[in-house]
Amino acid sequence: MLITQEEIVELAFNRSVTETRILDADINVAQWKYLRPALTNELYSDLINNPANYIDLLNWVKPALAFYVKYIAIEDLFYELSDRGGFQLTAQEANGMTDTQRTDFRRAQMVKANELMSIVVNFCVETNVEKYNRGDSLRPRIIGGLLIKRKTGQVTLNDPDVVSSVNQARVFLSGDVIYLQELINGVWTNTGTSWDV
Repeated sequence: MLITQEEIVELAFNRSVTETRILDADINVAQWKYLRPALTNELYSDLINNPANYIDLLNWVKPALAFYVKYIAIEDLFYELSDRGGFQLTAQEANGMTDTQRTDFRRAQMVKANELMSIVVNFCVETNVEKYNRGDSLRPRIIGGLLIKRKTGQVTLNDPDVVSSVNQARVFLSGDVIYLQELINGVWTNTGTSWDV
């Protein structure tokens, strides 16, 4: 694994969380589902097998990976399943989150992770990381839980988990720059995230 539970707690949590509550499986899922498509298969495989060759890259990867793991693990941190049944964990002397607040909180973790991953991709491009295959990076794939398909200069994002979000966000190619845009009140608006190509 590219990151430890202790590093995840340090990088992605603002309060103490017992490291053992973050499962190795959550880390492995985050690496496979989110890092691999963003880094391309070739770079991902080499990074997993030779992490010592990528110390600088790992300094950028770990914060993004920590938030992806947090996104995946969040439900297990809120609930407990045992022989006695399933229970929602609550805080003493604090108000628990509503379902809507928890959903918004979880979504915010994905936004942070995706923004941090855009920094990783930018680092790969700007520093010419040898195994980062830019041609492979433009193929249709899933990044941050969103299916990205190339269509005549525009990449549309469809969230497979939320059918109603189809075409609410897109990646738009203009000249040598790719912009992440969101549909706000019927107008495509730049989110502030962009990549040079």
